Amino acid sequence: MTPDNEAVKVLVLDTEGLAALDEDSNHDVRIFSLAVLLSSYFIYNSMGSIDENALQNLNLVCNLTKNIQVKSQGNNKSPIDTDPEELAAYFPSFMWVVRDFTLQLVDTEGDPINSREYFEQALKEQKGYSEAIENKNRIRRMLKSFFKERDCCTMVRPTTKEDNLQKLAELELDQLRGEFVE
Repeated sequence: MTPDNEAVKVLVLDTEGLAALDEDSNHDVRIFSLAVLLSSYFIYNSMGSIDENALQNLNLVCNLTKNIQVKSQGNNKSPIDTDPEELAAYFPSFMWVVRDFTLQLVDTEGDPINSREYFEQALKEQKGYSEAIENKNRIRRMLKSFFKERDCCTMVRPTTKEDNLQKLAELELDQLRGEFVE
């Protein structure tokens, strides 16, 4: 239901995860591109925190321009020449769900922040001029360029008991951590 109490039909498309053992990175880019183009709201989930490794897992965002064209290109233009700002108009909202999150949501001064601010902090460009730093910053720039509307949701581990993790579907809500249920 919408805030105006209008019924809404929702189609959920769940794709396989990235970096499947039996597929190559081109497969990941094609799946990611198709999911982005079919979505009005794209949810990406990962575990732990948004660190450099988590951002590197999204390096396929840099390859989206190779697979997505907004309009027919002339003979002298390649898909790589497509302006990311032009593509952004066709991209959905982006939600990064971070499961099993254990960090304290605080800024560099120790003041509390929300999960969206945490995400935006992770997207700040790193200082430096090396090729490695430039590659890391390119991913950050592409995420910010392509996904103008973006947010983050952090979720703690559902239970602290290891044996309960194997049978989550059987547990009652009161057997899960309060922070997870809220």
